[in-house]
Amino acid sequence: MPAEKAFARLMMAIKEVAQDYGARQAVLEETFTECVRITRKKFAGLGIGEVREAYRMWAAGELNMRKGEAEMYGGQFNAAQLGKVLAAYMEQRRVALGRLPP
Repeated sequence: MPAEKAFARLMMAIKEVAQDYGARQAVLEETFTECVRITRKKFAGLGIGEVREAYRMWAAGELNMRKGEAEMYGGQFNAAQLGKVLAAYMEQRRVALGRLPP
C-alpha cells in the first residue's frame, strides 16, 4: 500500500478510536498527525485493526495497566494516552506470541 494511503487509513482509525472511546473535546489535527507518527515509528508492528483492538481491550479492562493509567481526563484524547494503550497492548501481544509453540 502506498505510504500516503497507509497514513490516511491510520489517521482515520485513530480519529475513530478517539471518538468511540471517550474524546469529548475537539482534537487538533496536529495531535492526530503526531499520533500517526508515533504509531508508525514506535508501534510499526501493529496492523490498523490492532489499534482498534487495543482500545477495545483497554475499555474492557483487559490490558495490564494500573487503574486510570491511560484515562482521557475530561475527555481529552492525546498522543500520550494513545501511546500508553498501544504499549500495553504490544506487551500483552508479545507475551501471548511467546507462548505459542515454535
